Amino acid sequence: MRKHWWPIAGIVWIVSGLAAVGAELWSGVRSSAPYSFAEQAISDLGWVGCGASDAYPDGPVEICSPEHTVLNVAWIVTGLAFAAAALALRRVLPVGKRGGIGAWLLVAGGLGQAGAGLWPSDVDLTLHTIIAMIGFLAQSVALILIGSGWLRSRAALGRTTLIAGIVTIFGLLLLMAPTAWSLPFGILERAAAWPFLLWLVLAGAAAMRASRAPDARGARGGSPAPRAAGR
Repeated sequence: MRKHWWPIAGIVWIVSGLAAVGAELWSGVRSSAPYSFAEQAISDLGWVGCGASDAYPDGPVEICSPEHTVLNVAWIVTGLAFAAAALALRRVLPVGKRGGIGAWLLVAGGLGQAGAGLWPSDVDLTLHTIIAMIGFLAQSVALILIGSGWLRSRAALGRTTLIAGIVTIFGLLLLMAPTAWSLPFGILERAAAWPFLLWLVLAGAAAMRASRAPDARGARGGSPAPRAAGR
């Protein structure tokens, strides 16, 4: 997409990351039932109704989130928005297969986030879980591919992106650990979700800077422009 769209797409990434985290924090603080950010799932805040969840090893947990609409709508809007922006910013991502696959995985991650908002866990737990897990996996692999592709051309951002991807995958794997381990589910899920959302802010800022660069190829980490003949 043309370079003049990059600042807009970059702003979309920044706003999407901040809005998703902000909506979650707001919904958690406004929960009518006691809510633990460390122990409970993010999706508890998207419950449309109120009731007890039997998903926790220590017994039923009461859930009631009056601001569920805020969270679910935020997931839908931000997921679709950063997926569309990923296509607009394809030329900002690394060249080659890693950048291309990474861009489409970002789209898949955005659709997964939107799908999780469309189907809250108390409406369809199985569908919500499948969509959310696919979204998490797509986002984490996208970060690793994009980060490795940036290591030479944008070393600091590449390393940060790689670390975010590794933390995300580590959190995702621990989410599937046996319940007997009694790991803090809320912390692990946020380890799988938040690094990506915060990365959107950094990558969005990088895209805005790249839009001001004189050579678009330099922003992509690709080859420099060809020299004039005879030089």
